[in-house]
Amino acid sequence: MSNWLEDAERHAQRGNGEEQSERLKVRIDRVKENYEKNAQTYNAFINSIKGLVNRANALPAEYRVPFGRIKHKTKQTRLNNYLNIFSSSRRIRLSSKKGLLGKLFPTHYKHIRVIFISVSKYLDRIDLEIREDMLERKRMNEDGHTGKPHRKNEKERTDLLIHLDFKLLNEELAQKIIDYLAFKCEVKQIPLPFDEAIYF
Repeated sequence: MSNWLEDAERHAQRGNGEEQSERLKVRIDRVKENYEKNAQTYNAFINSIKGLVNRANALPAEYRVPFGRIKHKTKQTRLNNYLNIFSSSRRIRLSSKKGLLGKLFPTHYKHIRVIFISVSKYLDRIDLEIREDMLERKRMNEDGHTGKPHRKNEKERTDLLIHLDFKLLNEELAQKIIDYLAFKCEVKQIPLPFDEAIYF
């Protein structure tokens, strides 16, 4: 005798999996169409940023003090959306308490900036995601634990996504992205349509 509950669950899983794979295929096809139409513009923009990253990383150490090195990585995804990740970080000390104790025992943070650029499923657009975080650094005990939970500074946290038109990809935008990663400007100084951004 078959169990109706197991049969229903199997049937529901099969239907759900087929629906998900169909949606994924549609997204992959849209990304492919978008890339084929705009490949030259997209590749030129990414190469422009990579060239600026290489120039910044080739500077003598004293000119790279705020950021050290800007990292670049290309990542293969299920959508085949030509994802490029640019990131940088710096270490800073801030007084968490007022007075002498705050100056003697400042809190150490790792300030991280990451930009994800990929071909969008929306025609004639790229997906540009900006993340910024300030992570508090903790000393580890002998047992490998910090003793306190890892805290994020919510005031210094940014996570936004913009579906950016290919027409806006130019040298000025590439330069501002490098300025941002090198901690020479803030996110609002990048010439982007922030009113269209999706915030997370």
